[in-house]
Amino acid sequence: MDEKNSPPTDPHNASSSISLPSDLKTEFWKSRGNMGEKINTLVGLNVLTLNLTIKILLKLSESLPVPEDIMREVRLINDFIIALQAQPDSDLQLIEKITTLQSKLDGLLETDIPKETLIMEVNDQSKPIIAAKEQIGVFDLDPYYTDSWGLIESLRSFMDNYTNLSHIAFPYYYFEGCKEIFRFRIQKEINDVPNHEIYQIPSQKLQELIEKLLREAPSARLLQNLKKLFPDETGKEILPFEKEEVQDIIKQYFFNVSAFLLGKRNLSDSLRVSMNVLRGFNLGPGDLETRIPNVSFNIVKSCYQEMKMYPQDEFRQFLYSETMILIHKINDSLLANERYVRYLRRLK
Repeated sequence: MDEKNSPPTDPHNASSSISLPSDLKTEFWKSRGNMGEKINTLVGLNVLTLNLTIKILLKLSESLPVPEDIMREVRLINDFIIALQAQPDSDLQLIEKITTLQSKLDGLLETDIPKETLIMEVNDQSKPIIAAKEQIGVFDLDPYYTDSWGLIESLRSFMDNYTNLSHIAFPYYYFEGCKEIFRFRIQKEINDVPNHEIYQIPSQKLQELIEKLLREAPSARLLQNLKKLFPDETGKEILPFEKEEVQDIIKQYFFNVSAFLLGKRNLSDSLRVSMNVLRGFNLGPGDLETRIPNVSFNIVKSCYQEMKMYPQDEFRQFLYSETMILIHKINDSLLANERYVRYLRRLK
């Protein structure tokens, strides 16, 4: 094939391991249709292929550890593809995004990771960490989470829809707690108790809290105002020490649940703490906006109301009681954090 009839070289695809037979490439470029139509065909094929790749990767991520920075870019590209298909004339930045993702995936595949170790999802500004499992009573704490119900991805997508409108620092802090819950694995199914509710009750209450913060007045309006005050922030910039604080709070929840299952902690022990939480919930000092912490308080009250629906079920009562304590501790952690206190002070 002479140089004049050679197809144009795409520098972005130079490293691709997939190549067509030269006669097929020649036939395509010599076929009828103008160059614009041919390029559109190639773009369409690449979009379809990328779409399939993304779906496979998302499915694999349910059971295999994939670093969060890669998954974040996969979701970004996936959203871009959806917008591109809806608006064919939109700006084609896709090639640049694909190239960035490809280099990261190549680096991941070339990394020699021992099978006995796992990759932990860490702060967005950090690199993946190789870590081992930890035992918390009757639970194994894995270095990565498993989103069996799709709750994490659903919440992430929900919050992403608000990032241009609202500052999501407060919802995102609780979201860290929700993710952390799904890093725990019960070693052995315990008979006569609904094991799934160990995860379901606190995670769904955190989900409810996050959705109320972003959807319902007055917190939704306050977070929109916060976005105007800090337009260059998304709120996802959680710091390593903040992440550790949330991890410790969730770990304590599973310590307490494990103690209950082993007969070392009873319902009255938990209720003694959760009733004090209900009576003296911390909304912060008078110079802070209290209507955001008040959303957490309302969720704690709803936990108490739902707990009363199971007067004969000590295990469910215990889980609701411990969820009240969990949410209270995350709220206290926020109110002890200078960054979040600054936000609440500006909103006052």
